[in-house]
Amino acid sequence: MICRITLDESGKQIDTLSERNEEIKANLQEKMEVLLSEKEGDTKGKKRLGFRMGMQISNELNKYGRMTAEDFVELTADTIEYYWNSFYDLMCYYNLYFEIVPNRQMFLRYAGMNARMYQQLQESPDEDVRTLMIFIEDSLKEDGFSAGENGNADAKAIYSRLSAKSDGHNMVSAGDEMLAQAAVTASPDELSRRMNAILKQHSEKLLK
Repeated sequence: MICRITLDESGKQIDTLSERNEEIKANLQEKMEVLLSEKEGDTKGKKRLGFRMGMQISNELNKYGRMTAEDFVELTADTIEYYWNSFYDLMCYYNLYFEIVPNRQMFLRYAGMNARMYQQLQESPDEDVRTLMIFIEDSLKEDGFSAGENGNADAKAIYSRLSAKSDGHNMVSAGDEMLAQAAVTASPDELSRRMNAILKQHSEKLLK
């Protein structure tokens, strides 16, 4: 189980993940400079280097291995939040130089977890854990929306990730949400009426 504070040989306190972040930065400095030199020479600003830098970060994170089952069952809201804040610190650092949109998969790689573990945390009997996972999901969605709205990333690609099931964020459109609500609350006749209204709206938009 990862400890937030450890002691070095001299007895000095060390923030474990902060130290890891500094190690990652040092290991990737040379590769980052290669990409920054390309960026400097790109006078038209057409090169998109965020993905390439993201790959280098992901490759470096792979070196820290996966979380064991024993460590996973001992996770608390405080430890998850520690992982999240440390991950976000790293992403903020690299976003000073590259357009990298934080996403669930990169966070999972940072924490050494897989999608199944993430889902179990979302469904945890511990209310503090569930609340924290909602906060993390909201943060990732907000960053995705902001990146798309401000032109920092392709809006269609962002929407695809946000709306994808399982590995995405399961977001649905307003029309789909209306259909889902109708299916739960409406009678068969009312459901048919609402569905026809929604389909009519979609048809009118396509004709415009």
